[in-house]
Amino acid sequence: MSESHIPCPPLCPGCHYPRHPYEKIADEKFERATALFSSSGHALMPYIPAPPEHRLHYRRKSVLHAEFRESRWHFGLMKNDEVMDISGCAIHSGIINRCVEIFAKFLPQDSSFPLKYYVHSGSQIVLVLKTNAKQDFSWLGSDCVNELEAAGAEGLWVHYNASAGKRIFLKDKLTLLWGSPVSADESGLRYGPLSFTQQIRPLAEKALELALSHFDCDRISERVVDLYCGTGRGIMRFSRCGFTCIGVELSGEAVQMTLLNNPGATVLRGKCHERIPQVNEWLGDGAIEGSCWNLYVNPPRTGLDTILLEWICALKPRRLAYLSCSPHTLLRDLNQLEAAGYSADLLQPFDFFPYTRHTEILALLSV
Repeated sequence: MSESHIPCPPLCPGCHYPRHPYEKIADEKFERATALFSSSGHALMPYIPAPPEHRLHYRRKSVLHAEFRESRWHFGLMKNDEVMDISGCAIHSGIINRCVEIFAKFLPQDSSFPLKYYVHSGSQIVLVLKTNAKQDFSWLGSDCVNELEAAGAEGLWVHYNASAGKRIFLKDKLTLLWGSPVSADESGLRYGPLSFTQQIRPLAEKALELALSHFDCDRISERVVDLYCGTGRGIMRFSRCGFTCIGVELSGEAVQMTLLNNPGATVLRGKCHERIPQVNEWLGDGAIEGSCWNLYVNPPRTGLDTILLEWICALKPRRLAYLSCSPHTLLRDLNQLEAAGYSADLLQPFDFFPYTRHTEILALLSV
């Protein structure tokens, strides 16, 4: 569908579509990133744009507020203390838009059903209910299931959280209402209802390709430590290229998926800085300053925590690939890494999230 044929709420805060064309939005946000890094003497490469076919309807993971109001269900973002309906969103994938329509049709048509959030990940869906009381799901009959299956949904879960608000999930497990607990993307990578994967696969693969080239340029080491390894896409790529890997990931579900995607892999669950002793043990003689091993990190927007950054600066793995979703925290960490002896060989920005303000940058560093 062309840009000019997708209606959007005029005040939607979710993205900049359709107020400006793709090129204008992308150019402006990368100009801001370039100015930020140039202020400290760093030069960014020209950004790699999203492929044209992935600029709209690319988002396969989303968390939407849910509210029954004015005799119907609304799914969307909060605006002025009520849910702004964003049905048919130009950024959401077709399966998200279609499944939202299905639930609006089949959910109980009154406010007594305590749905607070609708969480969609690929082909997996979670309904977050603001209650601890078990609910009646008789509305989830064959007609609803058939429409969900036709839309591409594969698993439906419920999560009870009486205090659902800014914090969506409690530690309690999800309950599977229908379907399969695991799905697979077009590359065969398996994931669950809470898994995070990069939204535009060609760009994610390009970032991993650059990291691999960095690690493989003179093949000084066969080992890769993958921190914040997610569902194991990086470990899969590195292993296929002959590297021996260890991963660390906080999410229990993501660890399970990594092991499904990489049978026999070494994966540790926990915060990365808390697993430093086990990583040092795995490295053996490599756990000394200046050792020949490779490090791949993909932290959240907060960047690397202090303990982890100090560990990296102390051991100085020979080659480091750092995929960041926050230019500001990347620059903060980059300054400390350079003070410890690293040099930036490449700073490559990507447009992983078209029509939004978000910028991802891959930093390739070496000692």
